[in-house]
Amino acid sequence: MVIPWVREVMAVGEEMTAKEVIARIKENNAPRKGASLMQVSERKHTRNLRNLPTANSLSYILGSSGEYERVKNDGTIIWRRVV
Repeated sequence: MVIPWVREVMAVGEEMTAKEVIARIKENNAPRKGASLMQVSERKHTRNLRNLPTANSLSYILGSSGEYERVKNDGTIIWRRVV
């Protein structure tokens, strides 16, 4: 259920951590307020962001899907979209 949201915020070949993916999903789907509400006319609704997975859960989901691969590194886990 969360993979389509990740597809919207991550381009093919782009690399980012699970926390960065979650931050982008929140940024793109958060309720609009004030002046930003008037600027965006194509989006009339917001998504329920209460049920977003944690970074660890999202890492597991990305790893089990065939569209993302883990980039070899020593520190935090970085994911790359391949499809």
